[in-house]
Amino acid sequence: MNAAIRAKLHSQVLVVTKSPADYFSLRFGLTNKGYRNFSIVYDAEAAAAELASRPADVILVSSEFDPAERRELLTRFGAGAARNVPIHLIELPRRKIRVPLAEAETPAIDTLAGRFGIEDIPINIELELTSRCNARCIFCPIDKMVRVNKAMEPDELRSVLDACKRLRPSLVYLCGVGEPLLFRGVVDVVRELSYEVGCPVGINTNGQLLTPEVYERLIEAGISLVNVSINGVSDETYGEHMKHCSLERVHANIERALEIKPETISLQGVITQKNQHEIPELVRYWTGRGVKIFTFNQCSNKSGFLDDHDKLWVGDLSGLYQEIADHRLDSWVSVNSCNFAVKQQNEFLCRVPMNFVSVDVRGNILHCMHDFSDVTAYGRFADYEPEALGELMMKRVSTKLEICQTCNAPKQDVNTVLWNGQVVTEKEMFTEVAPWEIALARAAAERPPGAPDALAAT
Repeated sequence: MNAAIRAKLHSQVLVVTKSPADYFSLRFGLTNKGYRNFSIVYDAEAAAAELASRPADVILVSSEFDPAERRELLTRFGAGAARNVPIHLIELPRRKIRVPLAEAETPAIDTLAGRFGIEDIPINIELELTSRCNARCIFCPIDKMVRVNKAMEPDELRSVLDACKRLRPSLVYLCGVGEPLLFRGVVDVVRELSYEVGCPVGINTNGQLLTPEVYERLIEAGISLVNVSINGVSDETYGEHMKHCSLERVHANIERALEIKPETISLQGVITQKNQHEIPELVRYWTGRGVKIFTFNQCSNKSGFLDDHDKLWVGDLSGLYQEIADHRLDSWVSVNSCNFAVKQQNEFLCRVPMNFVSVDVRGNILHCMHDFSDVTAYGRFADYEPEALGELMMKRVSTKLEICQTCNAPKQDVNTVLWNGQVVTEKEMFTEVAPWEIALARAAAERPPGAPDALAAT
């Protein structure tokens, strides 16, 4: 394991930023850079409290603080727990993207106008380790899928992991259609991607198998994000949406995970006619217990495979947005960020094919995971080289397939983020290696063999 990967896995980063409105972009940027252990606070008092409970390897102070505020921070950091900890100023860009996206200047996603080069496209992999699931959700037609109830074969998994070492993905997300925690070797997969490939690893789970023991093993293996699906507050609503699952069990698992390492946990859900009345309370309840990030999506028709979709679809979300905003919570609620419904120049552009390489349980690249009939396979992921994969991703953006024609994504709201400030800092601040990263990697390289890592204490 090289020093840069070791630093990202084991270094504890403390970020002091002036506004909670910067939380989402800072977490997004650090996570996508591969850092696993970081805390984000907003003033000297909170920073001092964090340092007292968990020593830091580096302190990053936002440039948004004026000189007098920085002097106060440095005075506090110069004593006690922060003594001898390197402190770096980080520049937050002045130009910002406001949400909802429809009201913003169009960011550089318009590949149809040639604004993107192949070399600029990050390789984010959506990896389906298994198509087995211990739930049956009303918004998922899993039993119609031709590849249902399968697990990736060891030889194919080995080929996929070896290809990741060659292709150097920006992110690997373990999801697909099945429940990843049903895959026996999931922790080993996370560990190899984290420790040998060196990329961030996320996982989507319904939370039933996310026991404290499993969560701790995932943390030790280097997981960056654990996104838990939860679609109701009451037993009745939750049970109707996620059959064969226990709300009591998933509550206990989430609460224990928040005690172990809260910054790795986020929650997600699907908005339907049957649960929309509980979404604001769900956000309020879990924000009060320490969850910072929520992602919800309008109910997709799964490219026409979902029966009775019209009985679940909620078209107008304005009332829901207002109810959530009225709570004035210190958390981010992102709607439709996964489905990437974007209209540009009077034409709908689906960003899923560009943002994710969807690798199914057999190792094939699909147009998207909503291809339940597997009619769009582009060959084995393991057979691609970087340039060919980039060309495929560009090609898929403008390709209109049959499953695209029957998909309801164009009817969905544009990506909307709810927070008191409603400002998203651009992620370009994290595209280059910063001086503080070089220092962390150097410290990791100089650490004696066998010396305890920060991760062991978290």
